[in-house]
Amino acid sequence: MNPSGTIVGFYVDGSGVGHGYELYHGTFTTIDYPGAVFTFAGANNPEGDIAGLYFDTAGLGHSFLLRNGVFTSFDPPGAVPLPPPSGLVSDAAGINPSGVIAGIFFDAAGVEHGYIRTP
Repeated sequence: MNPSGTIVGFYVDGSGVGHGYELYHGTFTTIDYPGAVFTFAGANNPEGDIAGLYFDTAGLGHSFLLRNGVFTSFDPPGAVPLPPPSGLVSDAAGINPSGVIAGIFFDAAGVEHGYIRTP
């Protein structure tokens, strides 16, 4: 939740598909990364930016930023997918008012690292 009261998160629909969402003063909006099979909205800031995680059709999990209605997918340099069933490459877990994103990724040895992405 950000200071304006906007809440982000995810829900699973009746067919088992995960969707991100934004709840702002009683208005509920579903957030789906284009073409994704699962979206998790994990963080937001007062400027309305949303950061999170989505899984593509190959089952790989990537970080995303949603700013002004535009999605941007990214993975830090050196990030590689974890073996199945995870497939996680990176996860954007937080975003501050300046748009700096913090998250995690895994390298080729399967070692977890933190990252910071600046605008």
